[in-house]
Amino acid sequence: MGLFSKYKLKIDLPKGMSSRIVDDTIRFIGTTSSLTYLAHEIRKLNLLENGDLIKLDKVDLRVSDEITNFTIDKKIIEMPRQAWNIFASKILEVVNGYEDSPFDFNDCGYLSPRLDFDIGVELID
Repeated sequence: MGLFSKYKLKIDLPKGMSSRIVDDTIRFIGTTSSLTYLAHEIRKLNLLENGDLIKLDKVDLRVSDEITNFTIDKKIIEMPRQAWNIFASKILEVVNGYEDSPFDFNDCGYLSPRLDFDIGVELID
């Protein structure tokens, strides 16, 4: 079963997209088309089950029925299905100019603020 056997889904970054960990935040940096692709891939998490793990570059994402804490050592970002769907929408808002770039998800107020680790995007075109 290989390296990703514990993952329900693996999301590959499209060509031209990179990620960078800055101040306990992983930011996915890309063009309009690559961020749009990422948003559509993130929407797939809405169809997964509680506890499912997803590999996305340097972090693991987990679908959770509740908002829980995570630690930077594990680099796991855990949110409910509907929160992942909202994150995908926020990515598209950055692409369409309705949110500032760079954008970090914990800043939007949908989840209780957590100081452990955040996920965000940055538009470069």
